[in-house]
Amino acid sequence: MNKLKLDLKSCYGIGKLTHTLNFENTTNNRHVSIIYAPNGTMKSSLAKVFKNYHNGKIEDRNIFNEEPSCQIWFYDELITEKDPKILVFDPFKDNENINIDNVLVSDEALQQQYADINKKVKELKDNLFAAVKKDIKVKRTFDFESNLLTDYGYSKDDLFVCLKEMQDYLADPNFRIPVPDALLKYETLLDKKVTEYFQNPEQADLIAQYEAQYKALLKKSNYLGSKGFDQVNLSNINTALSTNRFFDINGKIILLGKDGITKEFNSKEEVDEFLQKEKDRILASKELQSKFDELTAELDKNAKMQAINEVFKSCNELVNEYADIQMLKKKFWVTAFADYSNQLDNLLAVMEDAASDIKKIVEEAKTETRQWQIVIDEFQRRFFMPFRISVANQHNVIINGDLPSLSFTYVRGNKKVSTTEEILTREVLSFGEVRALKILNMLFKIYAIQKKGEPYLLVFDDIADSFDYRNKYAIVEYIRDLADIVDSNGERQFSILVLTHNFDFYRTVAGRLGAGYDQVYFASKDDDNKIDLRKGEYLGNVFKYFGDKIKQSTKPSEGRLFIISSIPFVRNIIEYRYDDNNPDYLKMTDLLHIKADTSKYTLADIEKLFQIYWRNDINFDKSILKQNYLDFLFSVVDGIDDKEDVRIENKIALSIAIRLKAELYMLRYVLPQNMDSNQTAELISSFKNKYLDNSEFVEPIKILSKVSMMTPENIHMNSFMYEPILDISSKHLYQLYQDIKSLK
Repeated sequence: MNKLKLDLKSCYGIGKLTHTLNFENTTNNRHVSIIYAPNGTMKSSLAKVFKNYHNGKIEDRNIFNEEPSCQIWFYDELITEKDPKILVFDPFKDNENINIDNVLVSDEALQQQYADINKKVKELKDNLFAAVKKDIKVKRTFDFESNLLTDYGYSKDDLFVCLKEMQDYLADPNFRIPVPDALLKYETLLDKKVTEYFQNPEQADLIAQYEAQYKALLKKSNYLGSKGFDQVNLSNINTALSTNRFFDINGKIILLGKDGITKEFNSKEEVDEFLQKEKDRILASKELQSKFDELTAELDKNAKMQAINEVFKSCNELVNEYADIQMLKKKFWVTAFADYSNQLDNLLAVMEDAASDIKKIVEEAKTETRQWQIVIDEFQRRFFMPFRISVANQHNVIINGDLPSLSFTYVRGNKKVSTTEEILTREVLSFGEVRALKILNMLFKIYAIQKKGEPYLLVFDDIADSFDYRNKYAIVEYIRDLADIVDSNGERQFSILVLTHNFDFYRTVAGRLGAGYDQVYFASKDDDNKIDLRKGEYLGNVFKYFGDKIKQSTKPSEGRLFIISSIPFVRNIIEYRYDDNNPDYLKMTDLLHIKADTSKYTLADIEKLFQIYWRNDINFDKSILKQNYLDFLFSVVDGIDDKEDVRIENKIALSIAIRLKAELYMLRYVLPQNMDSNQTAELISSFKNKYLDNSEFVEPIKILSKVSMMTPENIHMNSFMYEPILDISSKHLYQLYQDIKSLK
């Protein structure tokens, strides 16, 4: 059976809630239930329970250190974290940017083609990068690819171009840094604090002085220093030739000295010996040593530079590289990849071969109609918004499985401008329009689970609050369409629970979805936060319901409550048909405020006015016709108990009685200047002005202030205007009535 069983205790302000919603016990076979909950009752708490139960995050303890107990059954099965089948929607609390679920962006055929092409590329790249990463001795968390791209000035989409540039540099022996493999450590040589230190003008000047002195000494060499050819270049050539077995075939290196004498090298060892002597000669120079000592002395003063200083002491010639940090970064990577040139060549060749196939897939992807476009089109058809939405990166979404990037165009008249979601929500859209925009997130999620064809519980928490009426009705129509979706077996796929504190929305959803009284609930709570869900009311014409209760009630006390609560409505009818100077309108006003004639009215007078202006078939119980109105009102209201009750008629009757009791009390002490406009407010204002500094009236003033805050000035004939009084606790109204009665 499609039932939702709740057994909650001490969960987010809900003391206790035990109830079973039978989604199949409906008049139209739509699996929809609606709960109207006045502010502060339980709505947000219940939504939070559903959401956190879905995520497996029900908190361990509440503010009173009470251990929570939460069990939810759906389709007679206890819902677990592994299989939640619950989605909660509240755009008012959803601050995330629009996000398209991965379910919506899959295209298995195209993605499989791309995956097959990309698999070999990825394997080659991962293996190569892993080997180099190990060589440069970085931490496990080091983002290898990102740092490589950044150091070469490229973005994440330019990896091929970056590697191609490095491949070119590998052929140039000048693109190396003079550091032994053991000291080739990225996080030492290119640490952020190190590079920033040497870019400081003062330190950069020291490096420049050292480099100038080094080059001056190098030029004194008979065989090195001409046209930029130094010992680093010779060392790189020596290594390359030795690696390629050049000396094994009796190859020779011959250098022409500045004095015209040639020098011949027949082995790698001979070159190494010569280079060491040249290095010793330059580094032994007092002038260079002085500059080096000056530099290292400065580094010794900075604790953060100790690691790089130790490297300098082992490789003095490395100092020169820090004259150009950007070039140093590129040289570092070339040096790191030097032993893997063959693997790099292979990787680039495979990437190049795959490019044409990938291009074909991209072109095909651009022509496809995507599932997410269906959702976007549905959103733009249902909701009235001053912008249009499209997907900007459709082909990347399909081939890479990336999330789509939404593009927005704001429209005003004939003008159009491209913009972003952030700008729209921050600077352009109204509050209601922002909330409607967040509905798009909801549509994506629902569409995704709809494709799965599995039963789900959808919980809507004040989904249309603050919408304009066009979009409020649009979301109601959308909920109705969701309720009509069936799975492959012809069964309703979605069970829908609508939570709201908006009385008009409660009635609209019930009316448009054809919900019967078995599907709607009023929520109330007692002093221990125990939640009671009782059968909802007022789905149709509220005032026909009031009239029928007066006419048909088998309980005189119940019918009498409706007589009192209908007085403001009939008064409004007269006002709207005529004006507020109509004699009968003034008579009805006498029933809501203490006027000169208020104490003279009987129930027969009220019955006559009801029959003339409202329903001629209304006849009061003959036993009450001669009763005085005020005596009748207070006796009926005295019969209301202090239990929490959401019924409108109780609250209206209590509100009327509270105001009249308050006026009777105040008129014993003050007489306001204007008795024709907002009489209760005028009396309270006059009373406060006169007795504010009188200690005898401190408590009465507190009570009268509550009267002003808790009872509305007018109750209009439009049913949704009852919402303010519906949100007030009946227990609070009951207590206020008792407080007013106690005033002497």
